Parts: sequence; C-alpha cells; structure tokens
Amino acid sequence: MPVLDGYCVLVVQRSGLLHCLGEDDGVHRWITGRCSHAPIAAGPYRADGGVALGAPSIVGSRALVPTGSGEIVVVSLDDGAVLSRYDVGAPITSTLSVDEAAGLVFAVTVVGELHALELDQLLGDRPVLGGRSI
Repeated sequence: MPVLDGYCVLVVQRSGLLHCLGEDDGVHRWITGRCSHAPIAAGPYRADGGVALGAPSIVGSRALVPTGSGEIVVVSLDDGAVLSRYDVGAPITSTLSVDEAAGLVFAVTVVGELHALELDQLLGDRPVLGGRSI
C-alpha cells in the first residue's frame, strides 16, 4: 500500500525493499535495501528474502516500517538510510498505529501480542530499553 508524505510516495515491495518516488514526478528518489528477512515460509512470508506486511508509518522525517522478521525499521525520508531497528520478537502483521500525542507506537504480531513502544526511543531520541507486551 503506497503512503504519501508530501514529498514522496513510499512503496514497500513484498521483497522488503522500500522505494521513495517523487510525489510530483514519480522519479525514484532512493531505494532502501531489504528491511527484513522472513523467519518462516508460509502464506505471505518468504524464506528467501525480506517481507513487509504493513505500510510504513510516517513520523516527521522518518518512516517506521513493520516487518515480517518482527522488526520495526526506522528509515530516513531524506536519503533512505536505515537509522535504527527494534525487534519485537515475532512477525508484525499489520501497519503500525502511531499516537504522536501520547508518544506511543503500537505493533501487533502474528502470535497475537500487542506491543506499545515509546516513539522517542524508536526514533533514536533516547535508547530503546524495551516495549510493553499486552
């Protein structure tokens, strides 16, 4: 599912590649390498490469990409650089829910866990100490 941020259109391939296309002209701005490697070979997963099951969420100048390997990958919208990764321990099955006012990011995993993570930790504004599972 494509995501618009006012500058570019973000598209995640099933292979895990993240593309940024110019919103006004469709020109490739950058491509980020595989965001993940899927841990299982079933359904939409791929044992031989990355997989993303949800669309990226945009927060400021960064994209948060949920992955089938159980990571949230933080990518710079400026150049596609991977800034950080956080592993929730199981494949993430949908787009992340971001509550900027509360400073939280919610991720649902394939094993039915709901993780609540602090946004400023994911964005690298302070070290990630861990999230909460519900």
